[in-house]
Amino acid sequence: MSMATSIINNLENELYHDPVNNEEIMSKEWDFMSLVISKRGSSLFGYRFYGDDWEAHIPSGFKWTRITKALYKAMDEEGRPWIKMLMCFNKESNSYAIEYEYEDKNRWSLGGKDIGSMEEFAFSLKRE
Repeated sequence: MSMATSIINNLENELYHDPVNNEEIMSKEWDFMSLVISKRGSSLFGYRFYGDDWEAHIPSGFKWTRITKALYKAMDEEGRPWIKMLMCFNKESNSYAIEYEYEDKNRWSLGGKDIGSMEEFAFSLKRE
């Protein structure tokens, strides 16, 4: 594992551990949470899922901006500058998954797309 890969893995882990160790976030009912973060950490939106229900959810109180900016910089230096990141949390298994988008700025976006219902859009971002 290269030094850059190690730094990226550490930042991804920090981005996971910061919200799941946040009392405000953990006090809410949820089974899965999906967050879409833009490059350099300039915007964040997401959804939390519990049972068959869901709601828009923008968690606060964790350091996603600082961590995301550092992650973007590390990946850019490695030649993998991303546009958006989808981070999905599974509360029961205490795990996460990350997907990066490198080309399509409209991926995981409401703007200008025929997305169907808000529920369909929210569930399209859920990973188990």
